[in-house]
Amino acid sequence: MMKQRSFYFLRHGQTDFNCRPYQEGLDHPPNICLNQRGRQQALRAQAQVLNCKIPLVYTSPLQRVQETYAIIFSKQMQENIVLDDFNGYK
Repeated sequence: MMKQRSFYFLRHGQTDFNCRPYQEGLDHPPNICLNQRGRQQALRAQAQVLNCKIPLVYTSPLQRVQETYAIIFSKQMQENIVLDDFNGYK
């Protein structure tokens, strides 16, 4: 019998780009950082995952994702594996 494992999926916090109306074909810039609301969202997520046993985190290299990761896991030492091709999903 296989050991059951939990999987958690978190999206990056809000950026100023997220606040604009969607425009077809306009991609989110890769080097945009979180805005104040996005940092607050990451702090709330931190409180929710603080007691979860998450041994490993996979992230994309995007700045907003790395900033979200740094906030959420600042109180825990989680291994972060950055996957270069783990971005651009719609």
